[in-house]
Amino acid sequence: MDRLFGLLTAMLFVGLLAIPVGTRAPSGCGNACAAGARNLSSSISALEPAAAMQPPRYGAFYLARMPSMRYGVSVGQRDPRAAQDAAEAQCRSAPRGCAPVAEFTDACIAVAEGIKRIALVVTSDPRTYELRAIAHGTASNPADAQAAALRECAAREGGRLTCRIAHQVCGPR
Repeated sequence: MDRLFGLLTAMLFVGLLAIPVGTRAPSGCGNACAAGARNLSSSISALEPAAAMQPPRYGAFYLARMPSMRYGVSVGQRDPRAAQDAAEAQCRSAPRGCAPVAEFTDACIAVAEGIKRIALVVTSDPRTYELRAIAHGTASNPADAQAAALRECAAREGGRLTCRIAHQVCGPR
């Protein structure tokens, strides 16, 4: 008897799997069937890839050649060349030109300045410090990008620099 019950249950389950999705419910099924169909439809659409996936957004970081400490940052561009051009344009006023340092996709970038104290106290007055290094960090979020930039900056000049975030920006999400 148990084997017969198990066999009938298996046949019923296989029969239910054979009913195509979108088949109309029998009349008299009512609101319960309609609600079940809506839930099934939303579950299936959640498994499908998003139809409107956003195209990647590009960014670039350019740094002026020494002794200048100018830099250029670009994020959210539709193609890599536009990102490069925008970052280079920000940096271009440097007397010796700029060089590409990093290119990235769909990320945040942070730029850290490494300064050395040249006065008794460091203030916002540029005469109290000397800018010695520019470092960058990229990541999927601002906090990690800032942490990466500060780590890179701290590694410069044997860790004798005071590092601070000078610029941080994220592309559109």
